[in-house]
Amino acid sequence: MVLGSNAQPQQLTEPIAVKFVDGTQSLARTNPATGAIELNVEPAKVFKAGESTWLLPTYSQADIDTQIPTPQLID
Repeated sequence: MVLGSNAQPQQLTEPIAVKFVDGTQSLARTNPATGAIELNVEPAKVFKAGESTWLLPTYSQADIDTQIPTPQLID
């Protein structure tokens, strides 16, 4: 995962949640050459499992691949 345009790639071993400054237009994409998930801006805060009261899911890629896509709602 690359957390911002100037950040170095990191190997994630646990779920994370990211927080952005209000009004930030964030974009996450997968780099086709490296397979890394890249964010276009650095998050204001990165929360690891256990650092918040939120439940962070621990889906594997196989779990995600078996999900049926749902239509995106655009307001």
